[in-house]
Amino acid sequence: MANARTYYRRYNRRVADASWYANNVAVIAAGLSGLALGVSGLSLRYMSRQTKAAEQTLRLQAEALKVQAVNLENALNVAERSAKAAEDSALSTKALAEIGQRPWVCLEKFEGLEVQTGDLAAFNVATPLTLRNRGLTAALDLRTECRFERFALPVDHGPFVPAPVGPSTTLGPAGVCRFGPLFVLVRNAPDGDEIRRGLSKLLLYGDCSYGDVFGERHHTQWCLEYHVGLKTFSAFKSELNVMT
Repeated sequence: MANARTYYRRYNRRVADASWYANNVAVIAAGLSGLALGVSGLSLRYMSRQTKAAEQTLRLQAEALKVQAVNLENALNVAERSAKAAEDSALSTKALAEIGQRPWVCLEKFEGLEVQTGDLAAFNVATPLTLRNRGLTAALDLRTECRFERFALPVDHGPFVPAPVGPSTTLGPAGVCRFGPLFVLVRNAPDGDEIRRGLSKLLLYGDCSYGDVFGERHHTQWCLEYHVGLKTFSAFKSELNVMT
């Protein structure tokens, strides 16, 4: 009987100890779970802060890149404008140099010579022509075409000047080229009377074509009206008296 009681007490003690251990294990597990949840919460907060910091950094980097892109575009525009200005300046300098150094062939001042026929009913007008190079370099492959003719009014557009096909020559600086004289014949008194009354005109017109050392081609064109009696010439139409 004593042995049975002892065994029973030992059994109860073991059961009580097992319950105690089980309860303690449950408490410890609950504590560990709570700790894990706390750590997880802290980790989530840290990750959220890190994400926001990364987003802010990315925004700042994007804004910085945008500013750099704008500055780069402005710099490229400035460089492009500077290059264009330099190119324009070089072209202007080249053009001014060519203008200053190129040949300029001009028609020198001249007068007409009137010669009456024996019966005084008609007359001839003769005029020599002189071209002078007033530039600083030679006029190359110079060719001239010139005519002296009578035209009935109206002369709306001026006479057509054909392309110069005369002999080629070179005219150096200050050089002179003479040709002519050119003649126009007023055949009878009525024709002469028409000219004096302004019903028809005596026109001297022509074209001088020449090249320069820069490879450009130039023209000196003229269309002049002869005044009978005064023996002088004046420009017939300004647009027909040009130099290029």
